[in-house]
Amino acid sequence: MNKKMIGKIKWFDIDDGYGYITGYDDEEYYFELYNLIVDPTKLKSGIDVYFIPYMFTKIPYADEIELYEKKPNSD
Repeated sequence: MNKKMIGKIKWFDIDDGYGYITGYDDEEYYFELYNLIVDPTKLKSGIDVYFIPYMFTKIPYADEIELYEKKPNSD
């Protein structure tokens, strides 16, 4: 089972129903609306997200995409 990683939305078109995430491994991951567990209207270029990376027929895909919310430092 793959672990979630952090990436940024590179491009997303809600009308076309797909987009790309740039992972912090510099790989580009394709995704579609059914891969989201977040409201698609909240996704815009540059937004940080968590996702599960996987390969499908040699194409990097992203699944279980959700917003990455940075937690404040606790002192």
